[in-house]
Amino acid sequence: MSELAQTVKVAIDAGEMFGSQEWSTYRRDIDRHGALNIGDGFGVIGVRIGDATALQLRIHEDAQGYVVLDIIDGRTAKQLAKVDVELSGLVPPRRGAKVTKERRFGD
Repeated sequence: MSELAQTVKVAIDAGEMFGSQEWSTYRRDIDRHGALNIGDGFGVIGVRIGDATALQLRIHEDAQGYVVLDIIDGRTAKQLAKVDVELSGLVPPRRGAKVTKERRFGD
């Protein structure tokens, strides 16, 4: 039962025509390299328009140990935004996490 509280679900909703694509992993499987079993297997989800990747969504831990979602421009590979999904309560914190540095918004 305690593992259910540590489950992270990610879904892309494509509307009524295509439905949604859903992935599931445990919080312990998300580290600084990515999220196992989500998207390409390492936490990267590509949004394609035509034959080109327009955006990439990357789920991983930042340097302080919090789960973040990076939004990356697919053409220039530059980071457009970072969303703190763990600090906003969308992802459960790592069980027994010991954060080395206090996190402030905007870091």
